Amino acid sequence: GRVLLAAGDALVMPADILTELIDRHRQLHAWLLRFVQAFTVQMGQTIVANLRDDLAARLARWLLMLHDRVVGDILPVTHGELAAALHVRRSSVTDTLHIMEGERILRCTRGVVMVRDRAALTALAGESYGAAERSYRALVAPFGKTGAVAPATTDCRMPAASLLGCS
Repeated sequence: GRVLLAAGDALVMPADILTELIDRHRQLHAWLLRFVQAFTVQMGQTIVANLRDDLAARLARWLLMLHDRVVGDILPVTHGELAAALHVRRSSVTDTLHIMEGERILRCTRGVVMVRDRAALTALAGESYGAAERSYRALVAPFGKTGAVAPATTDCRMPAASLLGCS
C-alpha cells in the first residue's frame, strides 16, 4: 500500500498474524468488520463523486479527507500527488487550487496546502463529503475534525488497543 501524507504513521502486519489474532480475539474480528463496513461506505462515496462531481468538488473532498487525518491545517501534499489520487492532470489540479486560493479557502506553497476555510471547502465538496465520515464515527470511533479524538493519534480505548501496542 501507499501512504499519501508523510505526516503520520502507518502500521503494517503480516496477514497470517492478523488472521491468528482474529481467530483468538472475537472482539477484534467484530471491530474489523465495522471498519470494513465504514470503508465500503467511503468507497461508495468515492465512486459516486467520481461519476457525478466536477474536479473542484472532488478535490475539495480529498482535501477534507486529508485534513481529517492531520493535526492542524497543514497538508504536506503536492499538486502531483493530488492529481494522481484524482486521476487527472497536475495542471488541472493547480488551476483548481489557484481558484480556491483566490476565494481564500486555501493557501498553497511548494509541497504544502494550508486549509484556511474548512466550512467553504465542505460547501464546495457538497454531498460527496460527510456520509463516510459519519459512518466511520458511528461504526468505529470518533474521527476527523468534528470527532472527539484528535486525528493522527492512537485511540487506546478501541477494542483491539492492547493488540496494537497500547497499555
